[in-house]
Amino acid sequence: GLGVIYHQRREYELAEAGYTAAVRLNPRLRRAWLNLGALCMSRRDYRGARRAYSRAAKLRPRDLPARQGLARAFLALGKLPEALAEWEAALAIEQGNPAALKGMAKTLGALKDPRALEAYERAVEANPKSVSLRLELAELLKQAGDVPRAEEVLCQSVQAWPGAVRLWQELASFLGQQGRPQDAASALRDGMVQTAGAERLRMDLVRALCEEERLTDLTTIYLGTGILTTNASYRYRASSSFERGGERSSYSHQRIGYLGPDAM
Repeated sequence: GLGVIYHQRREYELAEAGYTAAVRLNPRLRRAWLNLGALCMSRRDYRGARRAYSRAAKLRPRDLPARQGLARAFLALGKLPEALAEWEAALAIEQGNPAALKGMAKTLGALKDPRALEAYERAVEANPKSVSLRLELAELLKQAGDVPRAEEVLCQSVQAWPGAVRLWQELASFLGQQGRPQDAASALRDGMVQTAGAERLRMDLVRALCEEERLTDLTTIYLGTGILTTNASYRYRASSSFERGGERSSYSHQRIGYLGPDAM
């Protein structure tokens, strides 16, 4: 209909008028209610989105898009219990749905529900490329006191996406908070190599080395990433061992062709 055409053109007021006219003519047009809900969400009209998705859900109670849309609208309105109920309804329709698992985890986390940790584990498994979910899972594990597992999640994340600057920053920050400045600096060095010397990592490493007064390393950094790659004093290596009772991660360091001040 006209609403869809205007929506595609990003003429949102005309699109809303088109969808509204359509459902007035035929209140049983579920697709029009879904489109109206999506439009309201994009315009941050969360109450309007809730009304539209509710009408779509009444027309077809086991409609996955309607349940997910309604859950997002409730979440945006801060109605966490209602959002949780809708995510549960969505998962009852399609078990293992990645979007629903992600929404469920975030909602349980916001509620500080003890089921949040397990939900995040399932959500990460279903959404392996979600950086935000992995970071939130690591933070949740840290808050629960499972520091080794949190470290393992971050390590696996940088191994999976070595070009993601934010992951290297979070890993370095985590290691620094654990009182391991050398490991933090090593992670930043490795991140610079993997991300072709991203400026944000460069500045983080400068700050980390200033704290350690590693002036030789600072000189190396400013000479450029080409020398950094061959002249880094440390590189960090992550390894993990799996036991019946859980997972354990460990980090070690090795020198790889460090050039002393006299050689530079």
